[in-house]
Amino acid sequence: MKIYKNFISEVVKSTIPTDKRTLKNLPRYSTGKPKVHFAEWLGLKGQGSKGYDGRYYGWSHRAIHGFKVGDEISGDHIGHKDYEWNDDENGIKHEPYKIKSEEEAKEHALRFAKNVS
Repeated sequence: MKIYKNFISEVVKSTIPTDKRTLKNLPRYSTGKPKVHFAEWLGLKGQGSKGYDGRYYGWSHRAIHGFKVGDEISGDHIGHKDYEWNDDENGIKHEPYKIKSEEEAKEHALRFAKNVS
């Protein structure tokens, strides 16, 4: 099975250049099931790693999100540096800000993964 999976991955990788890959163009079968795992598609090595598209990704079984320099983080975003688990229930919103460095983007990805799981 692993050989077959790698064969499919190689076929899919050759059709879309790495710099054009996104979660939206992840190849899928007609059933909707992905042909390739998103981490392989985006070139991710683990939580907080940088994808082919220059974003740092964090994920769990619930959600995935990518962060890059220049992204604006809204006051109610789960990756916000001041986010607490019960902020939504208490109606607390924090000041929005922009990510200024690669290190900050990676920190946001790791924080997102921790908070969403």
